[in-house]
Amino acid sequence: ELALIIGRGGRHIEAADAMSHVFGYACYNDVSLRDFQRHASQFTPGKNFPATGAFGPYLVTADEMGELKGKRIQTRLNGEIMQDATL
Repeated sequence: ELALIIGRGGRHIEAADAMSHVFGYACYNDVSLRDFQRHASQFTPGKNFPATGAFGPYLVTADEMGELKGKRIQTRLNGEIMQDATL
C-alpha cells in the first residue's frame, strides 16, 4: 500500500488544496491478522497488533514523485506480483 506522509497541518482543507499538505510517500504493509478479522465486524482491529504496520524504509518526497494519477503500484512476494494497480 502507499502511505502518504503529511508535511503540514490544517483544518477544513479544500479538496483542491489537500495534496499540497503531503510531504512524501512510502511503502506500507498493514499486515492484517485475517484469523482475528474473521471474528470482528470491522477490519481495523485485525491491523493493530505488535509487529504489524511495516513502514518504509524509504521515503520519496512529493516533488520527486510528481503527479500520482497514472502511476503504477505493485506488491511482490518472492518476485510474484500479488497486487497491481494504477493510481
